[in-house]
Amino acid sequence: MSINPVPLLEGEICRESSGGSVMTVTPPPTRPRRPPKKKATVEEVMKRQLQCSKCKALGHNKSTCKVEPFRDPVRY
Repeated sequence: MSINPVPLLEGEICRESSGGSVMTVTPPPTRPRRPPKKKATVEEVMKRQLQCSKCKALGHNKSTCKVEPFRDPVRY
């Protein structure tokens, strides 16, 4: 059984040195990436206050409101 050398393609360079054959390998092509997102500073971030739709108070929403809903006695 014999080992046959692989033929070189156009543009490939193969150099021989005292340590054996050395072939230059280029890195694979890269695809363009999306630029990193810029983080907002503490001064730029302003949180919106929650406002309840039942009692119109600030700091909570409708699901966590502790105000009893008004019940119409005629309806119930």
